[in-house]
Amino acid sequence: MPDNRSFTATVTWTDGFNVTKTATARTAALAKPSISFSDKTTRSIKVAASASNGSKLTVKQGASGSFHTSPYEFDKLSDGKSFDFYARNTDGFNNADSSAESGSTTSLPTLSCSRTVNDSVAPGKITVSAGSGGGTRQVALSSGGTKYGSGASFSNLSAGTYYPYAYVTDGYNTNSDACAGASINSPSTNWGDRGSCPLSPVAPPQGTYWSYQIRQSSATGCLLRVYVTLQGYQQGVGQMDEQIGLYTYTIGSGATTWAKSSGSFTGVFAVYWP
Repeated sequence: MPDNRSFTATVTWTDGFNVTKTATARTAALAKPSISFSDKTTRSIKVAASASNGSKLTVKQGASGSFHTSPYEFDKLSDGKSFDFYARNTDGFNNADSSAESGSTTSLPTLSCSRTVNDSVAPGKITVSAGSGGGTRQVALSSGGTKYGSGASFSNLSAGTYYPYAYVTDGYNTNSDACAGASINSPSTNWGDRGSCPLSPVAPPQGTYWSYQIRQSSATGCLLRVYVTLQGYQQGVGQMDEQIGLYTYTIGSGATTWAKSSGSFTGVFAVYWP
């Protein structure tokens, strides 16, 4: 029977005479359900319905959504947004629906991309950070690039400008932030372009007849070239600007120390090389 309605019942019986009796009765009103929210995250809300009578409670998201048995966790929602939910109470025949109730997801935490150029000369190295805080944080060397855990380092980089990205995600929603560009330079081919190479390594004496030049050859490597000066040429040591020694060095901590890896100082001047 419909709820909250009056009905008349008629009873007729006989004991030799026909007698009719009538009575009026009213069904109870099916309670309109109320809605409550709990366990809110950046991507989900648990929705529950309650009512003082009825046999089953269901809830749904949006006017055109599907009903689910209460309580129900609605997942894969946008973060920091408000959504309308509805509840239904039923006794198996009659339904009582609630008005729309709004519930909101929480927002993903703030995000700030930062990068450090560890080696500015190719093959270079850049470290990218997504900062600290909630959510799963990831970084990539470029927009759309492969994502790695926050604080990842990218090595063996070719010369060029890179624009890293930082991300924070809850597995469904993702926020991103772009880092400032980071440049990796090509190794110099010009003697005298020291880059990060220390100014005064252990080197042969800069005598009247020879001297030396330095250039950075890679992210951590330097070359030192010993050559004949004008005076050396005039004294017959060798041809003007002739290279008489070439050495490879590795930049040490803070680019202040050197470690000789190869090279030779030829001719009679070899005695002057430590």
